[in-house]
Amino acid sequence: MERKLCLVLADGVEEIEAVAALDILRRADLRVLSAAVGESATVRGAHGISLGADILFKNVAAEEFDGLILPGGPASFGLRGNMALRELVQKMQKKFLAAICAAPLILLDAGVLEGRRHTAYPSLSELPLAEPVAVVADGNLITGRGPAAAIPFALAIVRHFAGKDRAERIAQALCAVNPGQTPS
Repeated sequence: MERKLCLVLADGVEEIEAVAALDILRRADLRVLSAAVGESATVRGAHGISLGADILFKNVAAEEFDGLILPGGPASFGLRGNMALRELVQKMQKKFLAAICAAPLILLDAGVLEGRRHTAYPSLSELPLAEPVAVVADGNLITGRGPAAAIPFALAIVRHFAGKDRAERIAQALCAVNPGQTPS
């Protein structure tokens, strides 16, 4: 059965986190669609890079996807008040959730972080239990610390859906030092 993942894009998204995830997941032959919040399929990233989404977020239905991926950046703060996204996160919590940088705040607001190991951008005082590591995998929840963790974060998602061998092959092709870890 082919798995289908949704990656949410909004104005102010951290581009490296979004593009690294899309690129690496597609290299792993995972089906991932990017969904733009708003009325346009084009979003403007935190550093002025325009990204084109595959679909509009308003057309996303939980039953169509096996997982939800939330890149971070300033977009995360605006998305915290998006009730449709909060409801989707709650519906997806039994399937699969991944969030990086400031995006774990969205998971916090949706009530899905309680009792779960996670990491997030270091300055987020609302997440005092965030672990100071690049990536944390806790069952069907994967979180990443920030932009430098974008590749290990994406590889952890590949490992979850396609297995350790596929993640290691992609890491080698990318010249990553240790799949799932940042170099020391």
